[in-house]
Amino acid sequence: MAKRKTTNSPTLADVAAHAGVSPATVSRVLAGNYPVSRSANQRVMRSIRELNYAANTHARALAGVQSKTIAFILADVRGQSFADAAHGVEQEASRRGWLSLIGTSQGEAARELALVQLMREQRAGAVILIGGVTNESTDDRARMAELARSLHAAGSLLVLCG
Repeated sequence: MAKRKTTNSPTLADVAAHAGVSPATVSRVLAGNYPVSRSANQRVMRSIRELNYAANTHARALAGVQSKTIAFILADVRGQSFADAAHGVEQEASRRGWLSLIGTSQGEAARELALVQLMREQRAGAVILIGGVTNESTDDRARMAELARSLHAAGSLLVLCG
């Protein structure tokens, strides 16, 4: 039987044990969407710092938790207006402590849809699509509307600019 690979990275359970709380309490503190006593919150945050804990974003995505990612999809990055828009998105994402990802559709509707789908799968907090393909088929528009509804249902946004 193969040995399980060990890591030095602390787990959520390690943080809980260190703070003297349940793993659910640590999860609630990290999510910030459920009331936790001030004392427990302080113990958890201290344990996170002392253990140098970093949340596993892949595990959070599997659990359906929205990531702090803004995906910016545009046709091309070389145009000045696209570059200015990308710069603005990245600056605001950075100010909020979010990750900004940039993808290019290269003017292809299928690639554009695939990138939006990928960002939905990655649980991006928002997807900004600028300068989208203008000659979309009815099927492409229907698929994009479906993706927008899916993102919205997951607590994310699809912003269309063009």
